[in-house]
Amino acid sequence: MNELLAKYIEYLRALLKRDFEGSARHFDELPEGEWPGSGRLNTALFGLSVRQRFGKEADPRAIKSFVDAYMVGVNNSAEKVKPLHVELLIRSVLGEPDLFDEVPGETANTVMPSASYLMVTQLGLTPDQVDQLIDKAIEKASR
Repeated sequence: MNELLAKYIEYLRALLKRDFEGSARHFDELPEGEWPGSGRLNTALFGLSVRQRFGKEADPRAIKSFVDAYMVGVNNSAEKVKPLHVELLIRSVLGEPDLFDEVPGETANTVMPSASYLMVTQLGLTPDQVDQLIDKAIEKASR
């Protein structure tokens, strides 16, 4: 694992543990531009988070409710995310993988970590459980 990806992982750990000061510090240490390996890690983390939050088959109402909650959280951010993109990403994990390609890569890499944060928060995962989730995502992304 390269140093840049290690810094990104520390950012994710802090974010998902709701350590906003730590996550901001780690994020500020990341350079502008692309972070090799972060896309695979985001995808793995998001997939694991979706499966924990929704199970194998989610009720469309549960997905809509999550998307609505997510949109409230990002409504005031500089990122312009479409609710449809969030829904497509979730559904792509839950058995409709072709939908992943309908979301622009930059949008997916913006949505996946923040949506994973919301799912972890809704699930009430402990810091140890967050570490286990991220470790599992690292292992999955490295395959």
